[in-house]
Amino acid sequence: NAVALNSLALSVMRVGGGSLAGALLIFLSTGGVYLVNACIYALVILSTSAIRLPPREAPAGDRPGLFADLGEGFSYVARNPNLGVIAGLSLVLFVFGFPYQQVFVPLLATDVLDLGSSGVGFLAGATGVGAVAGTLFVASRSQIARPGMQLFINLFVFGAALVAISLQATVVGTALLLGVAGSMTVTYMALTNTILLENSAPEMHGRVMSLLSLDRGLIPLGAILAGVLASGLGTRPAIFAMGGLVLVLAALAFAVAGRRVLRIRSEPAVVEAEA
Repeated sequence: NAVALNSLALSVMRVGGGSLAGALLIFLSTGGVYLVNACIYALVILSTSAIRLPPREAPAGDRPGLFADLGEGFSYVARNPNLGVIAGLSLVLFVFGFPYQQVFVPLLATDVLDLGSSGVGFLAGATGVGAVAGTLFVASRSQIARPGMQLFINLFVFGAALVAISLQATVVGTALLLGVAGSMTVTYMALTNTILLENSAPEMHGRVMSLLSLDRGLIPLGAILAGVLASGLGTRPAIFAMGGLVLVLAALAFAVAGRRVLRIRSEPAVVEAEA
């Protein structure tokens, strides 16, 4: 629930932020909107600096270096195959799925649906509405009995939504399908974070979640691929191709590791860290 509520805050901002950006584009250039966004980050820095954490004693002994910590994280994941499989599934979503927000939403608004710059905010807001709905669903559940199955369902539905978007010609239909895609991505991430935390020892939470951040760091590579496809094939064929890749890779992952993922439950199955 806590993970889902954190996602809810992000999802609400996607709705409000997308709508606000669309409104600002009426009066400002794209660069001007980015400048406003950069200034808003100053408020984020101030609010973060105001957080006060309870004091905590440092662990005894010499602290290992950065690379030692990173190596320990990889070693820990290798000893718990569930963590490696979940990280691999997330890689599919981050590389081939997430570019729909950065690349395809603006292209759909400006080049396909002819909504102009303000339409980018509208479609981004539609994605955010779906994300809010998905987050509320996860937050309302005290327990999800088979989160592994839910992960695969989310991947397949997300890929199918992208394929459907590539075939959709109306604004309303596109917005609804973007809402579905937004719901699937935020639900997937909430479940992934929960599974990783429940299946890792408390002292390893930071390193395990950092490995997931490595997957997120590959989002720009997916955005480059999406941009190249859109430039060479056109927006709709590119969306179809990326959605198809998600479906194919999800099917391959299910064939290879489906049984292991389906056995994952929401109860912790912790592999202890090495002393």
